Amino acid sequence: MNISPMKKIIGFGCLILSMVLSLIIFALPFIDAEAETKVAVGGGLYVASYAVMFVGGAVLGREIMDEMKKRWKSWFQRKSKSGPESDREE
Repeated sequence: MNISPMKKIIGFGCLILSMVLSLIIFALPFIDAEAETKVAVGGGLYVASYAVMFVGGAVLGREIMDEMKKRWKSWFQRKSKSGPESDREE
């Protein structure tokens, strides 16, 4: 997992930019513009967000993306209790 510092900056920068583009979509309903314009801008932001995300993933490489995915999933896993209390049935 040897990646140059510049590739890390570019890759994580792309991932952060992707998140920012995704969050901007949620601000569109509050902008004073026609519905057609909002839909067009929202669709463009959605496509751009995914494109930038995949570019960032390609720059970072599979190893780092797998590590990030593992950490993301670990946040949402239920923690198992250890000790004699966890063995008892209620």
